[in-house]
Amino acid sequence: MSAASASPTAENEQQDNPQAQAVMRDKRRIKELEDELERFRSAPNSRRASTATVINKGRAFRRVVSLFDNPSDLVREYDRRLALADEGLDDANDPSPHSPGHNRLFYGFQEFMEFMPWVRAKLTDLDPNELEELFKELRKGADGARGDDASSLKQVVVTWLGNLFPTIEPPISPTLKWDRGLEHDATGALLRPIEYNWDDLEVRRKIRERHPEFLVTAESWPAFLFEVGHVNNPENIENGLFRSTLLLKTFKLIFTSPTSAQEVTVGDDASTGPPSKRSRSSSEKATRSHVASLIGMRSVKPRAIAYAAVQLRFTLSSLSSWRIFDGDFDANAFYQNVVEYFEATPGPVAKAKVQALLLWWDRKVFGRNHEILRTPEQAGSLTVARLAAQRAAAEQV
Repeated sequence: MSAASASPTAENEQQDNPQAQAVMRDKRRIKELEDELERFRSAPNSRRASTATVINKGRAFRRVVSLFDNPSDLVREYDRRLALADEGLDDANDPSPHSPGHNRLFYGFQEFMEFMPWVRAKLTDLDPNELEELFKELRKGADGARGDDASSLKQVVVTWLGNLFPTIEPPISPTLKWDRGLEHDATGALLRPIEYNWDDLEVRRKIRERHPEFLVTAESWPAFLFEVGHVNNPENIENGLFRSTLLLKTFKLIFTSPTSAQEVTVGDDASTGPPSKRSRSSSEKATRSHVASLIGMRSVKPRAIAYAAVQLRFTLSSLSSWRIFDGDFDANAFYQNVVEYFEATPGPVAKAKVQALLLWWDRKVFGRNHEILRTPEQAGSLTVARLAAQRAAAEQV
């Protein structure tokens, strides 16, 4: 019998043999996997690069958008408001019908779109699974940046404290944190609520023992938000708030450069005007691609201040790893309190004070020659816009 006449018989035997069929299926599957692997090796370099790019862009999220909320939380609030607006129930941009928590999420979404505008198209182009994967990559970058900032601060803050306090006893370890927190006199003086007199040894003892009348919680502004030696004025608590040397140094370490943070000295918080005139340092020439520049932050943002405040608080504490709660202190509540101070002003007087404070921050962080961004309303009151309006009005006569 010839080989040609035997072939159909062999095929029939394979078709009738389950084991042979299984072998053929396995061979086909192996071929499919080999083809898939080849496609992965040849094309997905771009996909892996795309993933790395998203993760890198996500590093800005915790710093300037929201430290504790996730991208999906902000998008859900945006969708909720759009649904209400579609039903004619309210204006999506009007904060008055919404709770402070909902407003905080919506303002966070607006910051999200400001610093990552490319995400807006993804909200409609991607299916839910793809969108969740995108958010996962953003969170990975965001949490990585938060950890990197905490690590950078852990060591350098010891040097800063040495410049602020004449003597620190016992010395604070730059690598370990067990000797920080309320138990150390230097860090305890900064972590305690501003209304508690740390110089009173009995008060100090009660703070450390968590006496019910001397708890350290997010319901009080901590002393490190004010300059060292600041005396609390119950009638004007706002005086000096968010103008401390330590907070300014922390912000500059994160958003400009370590060298720029080092150049901030005690007393730099005292003036509300531009910094004293000095020659441009080599560090200013060499740090054009700092974090603020890379993420497009052209002026100091309230949520960036809040982020720096929480990072500084964590650095001064004895916590060895990132946690929301440190005893009775809720870091999330503290962050929201700082954000709401800037974003939820009760009226024009408070808003004017916030604007003056942010101008102070802009001058301290970016210098006197930094561009001051004007609102359309502010620009509209100046002579160029007024003249244009007058000329247009004259044509109607």
